[in-house]
Amino acid sequence: MAVDGPTVRVRTTQPDGVLGHLLRAGGAAGLTVRDATATPPNLQTAFLTLARRDYTP
Repeated sequence: MAVDGPTVRVRTTQPDGVLGHLLRAGGAAGLTVRDATATPPNLQTAFLTLARRDYTP
């Protein structure tokens, strides 16, 4: 998980249902969620995952 001001990014290898859990947790904590997006990995992310490297732009 990475926090950059009001933006929170969560990476997972098991994406099914994660977005829903995050939205419910944010709501339960009294947070206002303005936007939520699930983004599939691109080729660069897949390569870095297979090479066991991390890259944060």
